[in-house]
Amino acid sequence: MVITIIAILAALLLPALSSSKDTARRTACMNNLKNLGLGPMTSYVDDQASFFPYTRKVSNHNIISWDDLISGYDGRAEVPNPRQAWIIWSAEEENRNAMYQCDTDRIPAQGDAIRRSYSASQLKENDNLRRGVIGPGDASGVEFSRHLAEIRNASEAIMLTENFHQLNRMGVHNLATSTSATHYNIFLADSPTNPIPHRNGANYLMVDGHAEFLHGFETFLDVSNPQADARNTMWECGQLGPHFLVPRTVELQHDHVQNPPPFPDSNCGLRNHFPPPSRSPKAQHRPYHDRRPGLAGYCQP
Repeated sequence: MVITIIAILAALLLPALSSSKDTARRTACMNNLKNLGLGPMTSYVDDQASFFPYTRKVSNHNIISWDDLISGYDGRAEVPNPRQAWIIWSAEEENRNAMYQCDTDRIPAQGDAIRRSYSASQLKENDNLRRGVIGPGDASGVEFSRHLAEIRNASEAIMLTENFHQLNRMGVHNLATSTSATHYNIFLADSPTNPIPHRNGANYLMVDGHAEFLHGFETFLDVSNPQADARNTMWECGQLGPHFLVPRTVELQHDHVQNPPPFPDSNCGLRNHFPPPSRSPKAQHRPYHDRRPGLAGYCQP
């Protein structure tokens, strides 16, 4: 009789305990995204004339990813630019990458690389599917990204999200960026090799700095074909205006961007979410930094 009662209690309590653990992991994951967005990402944007980082590959010996570019702001040593792909990291170095890993993500990275649970919204010129903030995320060798002033509706513009896959690795261009089509397929298939991150949803960090837990289809805002067109979804962070989207070749780095345009008045609300951080060690060699205000300085009271 006693054993039966214990079995019944266990059957009642175990699902609740499992749900609590899932909620705790989901919350910790959301905090990772917030810390990435409001810490290293904000510092990089401030130091780089309000441009987001980029991701590109020229060859296996010439790769740079957005997580490489914000190294030095996140407690890690600054990663060389460019770095060699498939670099073998020590266990100590993996611990320093904890901010980039969700506890729910149990898929080991391919080879000796370190897994990365997150990816950024992808940007590519003249492409209605790739209208995010970080570009281009492919092997074209081109470097470009979006300017903060070009962001439209920052509270519904996805900057970072989750993507659990063995090819999502630190410092590698593969899966460093995602699109509405990526999440359409994740939530449609829920494959063991590329699962829905948290049962029935994923965490999304918006450009204004707040994070939300949403079902992937909620990010499409009732658009009927998000697998082909991201316009009018949360994956469209802005138009492709020539004044703010500045293509950069391998030879032209962010450090050479001069005299960025001022923020339009409609974006002045962003200053509350992107306060100018203290001067970082990486900014010491960037000559234009002293000649321009912080992010808030572009907005007039």
